[in-house]
Amino acid sequence: MEIIIHGKPNAGSSKATSEINGLSQNLVQNFFEGMQQIKDAEALVVDARNWKGIWYGIYTYLLGVNVKDTADRKSYFALSVVVPKSYYCLISEVYLQLKTACAKYVIGNYISKNGKYLVQTLDDESLFENIVSQVKASFVNSNLEEEFDSKFESQETLKNDVYYNIIDCDSKAFVLTLKKCGRIIVTETEKSKDELLTKTNDYIRQLNQTQIDLADKNKQIDTLNKNIGQLEKELSEANSSTKGKVQKLQNEIATLSTDKENLRKEKEELNDLYNGTLEKINKIADVLGLLKYQNNSTGGNIRVKNDQQTKQSKSVGNGWYDVVPFFNTLLILLLLLILLFNFKGCSSLVQFANVSDTELRAEIENLKQQIVQKDSEIKYLKESLGGGDFDEIGGNIDEDCEITIIQNSRPVEAKDVDLNKELTIIVGKPIEGYQFYSDNLKNADKLKASTSLKLIPRDSNKPIVISYRSAVQNKTNPKNKFELK
Repeated sequence: MEIIIHGKPNAGSSKATSEINGLSQNLVQNFFEGMQQIKDAEALVVDARNWKGIWYGIYTYLLGVNVKDTADRKSYFALSVVVPKSYYCLISEVYLQLKTACAKYVIGNYISKNGKYLVQTLDDESLFENIVSQVKASFVNSNLEEEFDSKFESQETLKNDVYYNIIDCDSKAFVLTLKKCGRIIVTETEKSKDELLTKTNDYIRQLNQTQIDLADKNKQIDTLNKNIGQLEKELSEANSSTKGKVQKLQNEIATLSTDKENLRKEKEELNDLYNGTLEKINKIADVLGLLKYQNNSTGGNIRVKNDQQTKQSKSVGNGWYDVVPFFNTLLILLLLLILLFNFKGCSSLVQFANVSDTELRAEIENLKQQIVQKDSEIKYLKESLGGGDFDEIGGNIDEDCEITIIQNSRPVEAKDVDLNKELTIIVGKPIEGYQFYSDNLKNADKLKASTSLKLIPRDSNKPIVISYRSAVQNKTNPKNKFELK
């Protein structure tokens, strides 16, 4: 066994019981150069080193960061025990024995209780002998030793990166780690394996809980996906049903529009027939000098006696007045025969002859009421379709496809477009079946949505008209159509 004390009271200083082939000096030099790497106030550095073909177990008790030299600079003090060809098994016992020796012979002799060096060098022989005696006495038959075997791996550079708590340093795991790494630092502040295992168990429990939560979330996601699929199916069926209802309403509107047009024509024909009949009756009355039909303001007819008939009645004698009815009767018969051939057929004449003036007007009023009723039905059906705009053939106009014209990297109005520069037409809401149509555009075949293009007019004196619409031109939405000049 070799015992070495080393440190930096002012400059580097050391003292050893003997020199083992330069190992002592190498050990002192390594600690002097790397003293700042270990940040603990107290630690036992355990090394397994192969020095010139011989394995050594080296145990260094280090007083570190709290130690100052005589000039108040950072320093350290180390007590090392070097054992050739074997290593100690009870590392906790080594830690306690070296800590006891330092507390008894280093503190108060070499270093004050405040951690400041009291000496300039470590050369004092009597103080050193006290430490050596204490260490040798405590190590006699107090520790188990094992010889180095071939499983120890020689390290070119010893690293200060493997730490053990003093509670765990007597385990087989400690020896296996030392064989592989060559250096272990033992402290009282490092977390023990039990603490680490407890945290690991906590992590495992958290992981298991997380996996349970994840599985539950996956089930929820599956349920939501099924609900989404069901909703999409119901929405599709609802859309299909709505389209059928819309088509049915549009068909009813078209039918009612046709009925309305037929009623309008029938009304016009009856009005023409009525007015023509009144005109012919009045002409007959003028010829015969009979009572004449006129339309009054209330819609009925009044009879007015001809002025000429009144005068003749006053001027002729009673005998001639009695003959007049006979001639009037003959003239009426003659004129009725003429009217007979003016009508389209005898049946029409008979039918008309059997219809009174009041009945004819009542029929016309009835037709008017039917037309008003049809208009109400058409209005109701249009409101049922959502109150949208309707074109001439009875259907909704094209949807607003949110057309935007981009020129010079910004949106512009159609009136502000410069035809000498390229532009891009963006269709914000494209619809299946809609496409671009144009007028006076020479390169219309290259017109596509979101594609930059310089428009070339066929006739420079006329504007270019572009629309994005369905196949039915009458349904073009004004918002989807623009002129460029």
